[in-house]
Amino acid sequence: MKKTLVLLFFIAFFSTNILAQSSQSSVIFDSINNIIRSGQTIQLNCSMPSIILTSKTFAPGATSSYVVDSIPYNLPCPYDISSNSIDYYYPSDDLWSEVIDLNYGQPSTSPLFNFSFYGQNNLNKCAIAGNSAISWDTLVASKANFDSANYCIWRFQDVLPIPNPNFYKNCIFGPYHDIDVNALQRIGQMYFGIIGAYPERKFVVSFENMPMYQCNDLRAYHMIVLYETTNVIEFYMQSKPICYSWNDGKAILGMQNADGTQATVVSNYNLPNQWSATNEAWRIRPSGELNHFTQWYKRSVLGGDRVMLNTVNGNIVACPDSIEGPQYYIMETSIVRLDGDTILISDSCIVNPQTSLANSQYGTNIVASICNGETYSLNGFNENTTGTYTRVLQTENGCDSTVVLNLIVDSLLLPTDLLLNFYSNYVELSWQGNGDNYTIYRDGDSIANVTQRIYQDTNIIEGTYYCYRVKALNTICESDLSNQICELVGLENIIYNDNSINLFPNPTNDKVYIEIDGLRNDIDVIIYDINGKIIKTFKLIAGEKKLEIDVKGFASGVYNVKFVNKELSVTKKIIVR
Repeated sequence: MKKTLVLLFFIAFFSTNILAQSSQSSVIFDSINNIIRSGQTIQLNCSMPSIILTSKTFAPGATSSYVVDSIPYNLPCPYDISSNSIDYYYPSDDLWSEVIDLNYGQPSTSPLFNFSFYGQNNLNKCAIAGNSAISWDTLVASKANFDSANYCIWRFQDVLPIPNPNFYKNCIFGPYHDIDVNALQRIGQMYFGIIGAYPERKFVVSFENMPMYQCNDLRAYHMIVLYETTNVIEFYMQSKPICYSWNDGKAILGMQNADGTQATVVSNYNLPNQWSATNEAWRIRPSGELNHFTQWYKRSVLGGDRVMLNTVNGNIVACPDSIEGPQYYIMETSIVRLDGDTILISDSCIVNPQTSLANSQYGTNIVASICNGETYSLNGFNENTTGTYTRVLQTENGCDSTVVLNLIVDSLLLPTDLLLNFYSNYVELSWQGNGDNYTIYRDGDSIANVTQRIYQDTNIIEGTYYCYRVKALNTICESDLSNQICELVGLENIIYNDNSINLFPNPTNDKVYIEIDGLRNDIDVIIYDINGKIIKTFKLIAGEKKLEIDVKGFASGVYNVKFVNKELSVTKKIIVR
């Protein structure tokens, strides 16, 4: 299975149309103002309170149909290409080259330059005609060192226009016409080579200062450029003259498929037409697209983590408020090549919010929570019930702005129904409420915090009068103190018992055994966790000296074990490891 290769590109600001590029590309596009926003800072204002951003992606791929575009005459390289290009030698005129490896001279570690042409993928060997054509049919090539030379047709008088199964098939004509590599002491040159870096390399074939046959004073300068990944073909013609006295001045600019049944021709540059060109450039690109998808993010200009954004039909609405402040909007487009490699293209822009609202501390979309009994009174609001409210305020630069308040009133209740129960050696306080936790007050002092609606006070003294109150809390609010409940602790509430209670082993991680000497009545054994939650209950029958409890399923920690019947109420602790 092919391992996916992910490459990262950062796109700089584009002032030209993205379609003038022939390598894959993806930039941020403002669909409201119909302009590219790559690398820009965008200021929102009264007339533009938000902006719709989308990706504009150029990713043509393999197909059997093509589109012809006229493009500016901006050469991708000089006619001699580069210092590493091949200055190719034809021993005579009108020859096909030897088999040319597109990857000739490339580092062994470099991925292969492969091309797709009319549904044929992974093409990387060709033959180049001295009359300016590239054939993917290597059978037309001359033998190595031209030991057996193969001539290319120069005579056009009887040749029909392409598509033509009787003319060179599987071929790019760029432009194909009769030029003379031998004329004027071989003044004309043919170069080929690769420029650029994977996955945006270009294979270039260039004809420089080529005399026209029988019209040597007329010189041809033209170039064919093949783009990897996008499989685009470009033609550049600085000079394509007409020699009227030879071959009727005919030429072809275009290409045809492997069986000569389908062709793509530039303009009317086909047989039998006579035509010339000066500083012209054309592109033939696949009509289909490579698979690609885009993900959007935003991040504060001040820093922090980026946040993934959802799109609607590929668009995002950028409208940061004054509290968020300026935001980076980041576009990441993944383009999947025909060989399965993935190219990741990243672009970004900054969007500045409108000038801040004159009376707002929280931007134009406010989510607020208050406690029961409070009133939200910021930004011109005066609300004390849950709901959605709107106000129209002015920004500092005079724009009207609608502020939306989503208000939540917390429903934390005052604890009620306080109840005191007396047991041997402790007092149990219970109540009703909906808090996340509770603070217990005794005689005005805070003595405990619990999460259950029950509390056992073991620190009591005979003959003392105790008063209890409870406060409920959650993450937002805290209630007032509950009503007070008071009781006197008498001697009958504190029982000292001679019964011997033994828990072993303690600590434990398996089982704990309980022995009670002198037990006259059945007794309930209740295990609580540290928060007062009942974990398990057992009953030890009078006359049975030992109770076995399995604690293997208990979480590690401290547990209270309460023993209670009509004559005994004792709490002991066990530790589970």
